[in-house]
Amino acid sequence: MIKLKPKISDFQESNKFDLFNEAFLQKYKHNKNSIIEYYYNHFEKSKQNIYYELIGYLFELIGFSKCSITREGDTNNRMDALILESDYTIPIEIKSPTEIAYINIKSISQALENKIILTSRKLFVNNFNDTSLVVAHNYPNTRSEVNDLIEFYCNSYKINIGCLDFKSIFSIAYDVVVEKKQFDKDLIKNLKGFL
Repeated sequence: MIKLKPKISDFQESNKFDLFNEAFLQKYKHNKNSIIEYYYNHFEKSKQNIYYELIGYLFELIGFSKCSITREGDTNNRMDALILESDYTIPIEIKSPTEIAYINIKSISQALENKIILTSRKLFVNNFNDTSLVVAHNYPNTRSEVNDLIEFYCNSYKINIGCLDFKSIFSIAYDVVVEKKQFDKDLIKNLKGFL
């Protein structure tokens, strides 16, 4: 049902996700904004198979134990990914840039469905108050409709939906890996709206 992501060493062999190697960091003089912009542009045409794995990899870099990515076309498992911790599970709706470039209303509705399905199937440890995430390459141009829907779902169903764009999650990963900063995972676990 859930495909475990390839080992990090597999990525390094293909050089696909060796994001923070020292030679690259030196080339950009450890300029965080330039590095984020480089990778933002590098992955902006990525398809599902690459982008989903990248997002799972970034979640693990920032400190989550495991982020399992579902197989493309697996209709038995509705969620694109799951953050699996010992005491909670977070479903993730991922939109690759070739699917849709921005978080939109449909992706918010899919995040709601993901949380309902995760709760009803009882396959993983699931705290109903924990977030259901949407990750896309960009935040929406106008956040008002998306924010209104997130508020409506929270008020109606008591489900929190959190949103992350590529630059936000990559920035956190940079801080953790390069700057050796600690990241409070509860900021994502309890996220409602935009990080």
